[in-house]
Amino acid sequence: MNWHGSACGRLLFKCIPEDEKAEFEQAINNDMSWHESILEEVRFKMHQKKFDEALVLMENLIKRIEDLLMFTDDKVSEYHCFNEFFEEALYRQYNHPERDLRQATFHLDEIYLLYGSLLIDLRRIDDARAALETAMHWNPFAFGTLKNGKTRSINPAPFVLETLKAHKEYQEEQKRMAGDLWDEGKFPNLVFTHADGSHLSQPTIWKAFQKALEDAGLDHHRLHDCRHTFAVNSIRAGDDIKTIQENMGHYSAAFTLDRYGHVTETMRQESANRMQAFIQGMAEKDGGKT
Repeated sequence: MNWHGSACGRLLFKCIPEDEKAEFEQAINNDMSWHESILEEVRFKMHQKKFDEALVLMENLIKRIEDLLMFTDDKVSEYHCFNEFFEEALYRQYNHPERDLRQATFHLDEIYLLYGSLLIDLRRIDDARAALETAMHWNPFAFGTLKNGKTRSINPAPFVLETLKAHKEYQEEQKRMAGDLWDEGKFPNLVFTHADGSHLSQPTIWKAFQKALEDAGLDHHRLHDCRHTFAVNSIRAGDDIKTIQENMGHYSAAFTLDRYGHVTETMRQESANRMQAFIQGMAEKDGGKT
């Protein structure tokens, strides 16, 4: 956590007693978590295809962050959003920066990537290109960061695990056949790759997903929509909200309830209808005496 990256911030941070610095940093981190809920709201609006509403939320978020002026490059430092040491090491190797590298607290690369995706949905291609270039500035090596930059463990259904194991065996066979031609590039140990081990581009994944939807007789959807499908089906299957929150990576169970409350309301109505049918059935058996 490097909120104190600017010259003024570093000076103030040095004035804080050593035994209070950790607590102060944690307080700053907690105070900055507000943007996570906004990003989730934007994703949900995009899932509902309410792109104009999502745009208002996103542009207000970006303006609020940029107005803070916390992560502006100066003569001493330059700021990025590396997710791990590996990415920073690559940046140092390929760019040979002369200034100190400092970490921005906000995941600005993730924010601008989402902004660019939203602008593409709105067919604002030039603006989308600019947003994606900004995302690349913050992290040229960003690749599949998890939400909030945090790792989490999930327990997939046995069918999912069996499918992944079968795919792993198939991939190992591809690797054996490719021999020295197998090339993982900058992204080793990926689950899904080309036949030579290289990573799949976003257009390639998009086309494959659309083909799968077409074969299943389904309309066009974004790959991210599968996330919401998972959440809805988990609720319908009877999973508790806390488990769904952890699987989804939401920052609180209350947020999960707020996002998918319409599903639980529908389930409550369906439960009431079943009870009504049960009561009517009992009444019919009793000859209308119940």
